[in-house]
Amino acid sequence: MDFKNKIDHLKKLGLTGDFSQIELLYQGEDFNTSDETYQKLIKLSEKKCAYLDKLNTSISLANVYNHGAEVINDLEQRKKAVLMELFPDGGEKILLSMPGLKVVIGMVDIGGLTTFNKDVVFYPSSIVKTGNYTLIGSHVTFGHPDKNSNHTASVGMITLGDDTWIGSKVAIEDNAIISNGVVIAMGARVKSNTETEPNALYISNPAHLKTIIDKNYHSNKDNLT
Repeated sequence: MDFKNKIDHLKKLGLTGDFSQIELLYQGEDFNTSDETYQKLIKLSEKKCAYLDKLNTSISLANVYNHGAEVINDLEQRKKAVLMELFPDGGEKILLSMPGLKVVIGMVDIGGLTTFNKDVVFYPSSIVKTGNYTLIGSHVTFGHPDKNSNHTASVGMITLGDDTWIGSKVAIEDNAIISNGVVIAMGARVKSNTETEPNALYISNPAHLKTIIDKNYHSNKDNLT
């Protein structure tokens, strides 16, 4: 989805104002974080994420107390609608989304079937593009929080390939490229501008190659010690 369609999406959600800085944001260019419309986008995104959390809680309670298929289905449909609002490019491909998700509307493009565990945070310092069959563990962060005092921010790009598994508590910094078939081990930090080898296991901080994974997804045991 190009930036013009994303802007149209925001207008349908009721966002108003001068969209020039958001156009720069969506195109990966430097923009002004103090811009009034951008700040409204942040607040709208936070509101949608909070509502998503509320729906997740309601769905859990409805299942625990057996409120019935009709009630649960209604809640699930509302949840899908909110995911489509938060992820206008590919939101329908999200298979699982747990509580604590933080994202700015339009900053993450879902390229294929994707799951989010709890407390996944996408900072607006990078546009994120996921591949097909992307599994993201709990407490994973993408990009970095805005700490720029002059209100001018740069936007990077984070790419996740097909068949990728991001372990719990992983941090992926701006402009990282996670290639197809890669596993990032729990607690690893992928530094800015890192491009991984395909079909490989990366560990530690900074993340480095531990072993290559063969086509059957069985590690070469000789490389694990």
